[in-house]
Amino acid sequence: QKHREGIDKMSNLKIELHSVREEVETCHEKEAVQTEKLQRSTRKQDEYKSQIADLKMEKNRACEQVKRTQEEISRMTATIKHVKEQNRVNEDSIDEQKSNIKTLSLRLEEVGKQHREDLNNI
Repeated sequence: QKHREGIDKMSNLKIELHSVREEVETCHEKEAVQTEKLQRSTRKQDEYKSQIADLKMEKNRACEQVKRTQEEISRMTATIKHVKEQNRVNEDSIDEQKSNIKTLSLRLEEVGKQHREDLNNI
């Protein structure tokens, strides 16, 4: 009887050992699949990090370009302001010269009249 119980117990242990081995094998397979997934996602993550770094560099270059463009706009605005002021000064000068010409023309006319009168009186 004891011998039979020992044999049954041994048989049950063999079955259990086989079952545990299958579970271990299944776990190894699942681990391999998960490891591959992890490696793929790590590679994807590295790709994304690289893309982010590229985009940041591109953004920095664009920001620098914007800064240079804003500086150029400021310089051009200052130049336009200066040119407008010069134009205003020139217009004032032109108006003054026109006034001077008008005054001189009137004076010339008066001198011409006086000269004719003086010639007529001789």
